[in-house]
Amino acid sequence: MNLLQRFDRLIQSYVRAPDVGHSAEFRAAWDELERFIEEDESTHGAATPRPADPFERDFAVLGVPVGSSLESVRKAYRREVSQYHPDLFTNDPEKERAAAELTRRLTASFERIRSHYREQGRR
Repeated sequence: MNLLQRFDRLIQSYVRAPDVGHSAEFRAAWDELERFIEEDESTHGAATPRPADPFERDFAVLGVPVGSSLESVRKAYRREVSQYHPDLFTNDPEKERAAAELTRRLTASFERIRSHYREQGRR
């Protein structure tokens, strides 16, 4: 399960639970997401194997196949950012923080792919 799938699970548990602060399902999903982010940032351990190609990881974060056109990458980026933008979660600081982190990761991946494509002369 990648970061977006874990975050999506967190959001789904939020939608299903009327009182999010006390929902066991939400707490479990939140804890799993935090552990995933910590593992990802530190060691890229067994839970998240590091791809051989650095751009492969960026494509995976955006949910598009490696080598997709820049337009496909741009559409995926916009779709994911609009779905997980921090402004959508202003009522809950924890979710807003998680969404901000996810948005930063999405943006960084998109910028790396876009820069790489521009260096190659692809538009």
